[in-house]
Amino acid sequence: MKKIILNGITLTQSEIYGVQRYATEILYELDKIICPGELEVIVAEKGQRELQFKNISVVKVPVDVSVRKQLRNWNMFGFSRYVKKCGGISMDLTLTLPIGKCDIVAIHDCIIERCKPNANTFRKKIGRLYYIFKAWLNIKRAKAVITVSEYSKNDIIRLYHISKKKIAVIGNAWQHFDRVIPDKNVLEQLDIKDRDFIFALGSRSFHKNFKWIAEAAKQNPKYVFVVSGSSNLSTSDKALDGSIKNLIYAGYLNDSEVKALMMHCKAFVQPSLYEGFGIPPMEAMSCGARCIVSKATSLPEIYGKSVWYIQPRKYDGINIDEIMSCRIEDNSRVLDRFSWARSARRLKLLIDKVNRE
Repeated sequence: MKKIILNGITLTQSEIYGVQRYATEILYELDKIICPGELEVIVAEKGQRELQFKNISVVKVPVDVSVRKQLRNWNMFGFSRYVKKCGGISMDLTLTLPIGKCDIVAIHDCIIERCKPNANTFRKKIGRLYYIFKAWLNIKRAKAVITVSEYSKNDIIRLYHISKKKIAVIGNAWQHFDRVIPDKNVLEQLDIKDRDFIFALGSRSFHKNFKWIAEAAKQNPKYVFVVSGSSNLSTSDKALDGSIKNLIYAGYLNDSEVKALMMHCKAFVQPSLYEGFGIPPMEAMSCGARCIVSKATSLPEIYGKSVWYIQPRKYDGINIDEIMSCRIEDNSRVLDRFSWARSARRLKLLIDKVNRE
């Protein structure tokens, strides 16, 4: 059996985003069920975080994660050369998408391909085309492709014309949020009261559809609307320009502050136009929050009858009380379906299958 070598170079960055969270949580669960020496994770010698496993080997390479050129060169060429030299099986879970062959590659969604308005500058348009080329190269050359939902699986099949037999669905989960200690001071800092506000989380990209939040705030003045997330700008930012008195853009908040807001909000909202999975509502559910979710792309598949649905492109006649008036199922219906341990077991089966081929 060959050793699996995973490119974890971005896992030691200070800020953790969705794909890094996915890889990290699955690795910690995978560490419990594999034998020593089966899997090796490559990290940066000058990283900002440490990864510690019992059975998974961690190998440091001379890369500084704060130096963009070093990071890019390793992801594009260095990782493939390293795997070839070791004679292992390469795996990428964090969209580093090397130019060389990668045996097992995760394509979490097709947001970049499908949501053209996010590429709203010439540089971003070129970056989008380059990403699509790398994704196509990796998908075609890989022995197995991982994605996070049936919706994303079908998207990849349609866009890249590959067999469904090549794609494994290994979803996200929420248990990492149990380790987060809520920081209730954020309510005082934002001057908001328990159960008196609607909360939304995400980047300010076009597909997150924060225009819906802005319109909902205008039409529901009895509630405060709090939006938190990345400061990256997009074509939808006019909706968050500060002119709406009951809308607070809180900027980036840490997990402890986010958890406190999820615990105390009247409802958590995700009005996205596109999601490959959509993990924030699940995190909110784990805190006891009820959720209002877009009836689009993967979200109905993931959340079933446990959320209130909205039409994301319907910006008139938004009534929060009316939306929340109908009966929905308990959060446990969703939470019981997904776990990092289950995802790790599915990945282990896939790894074993690739190793046998």
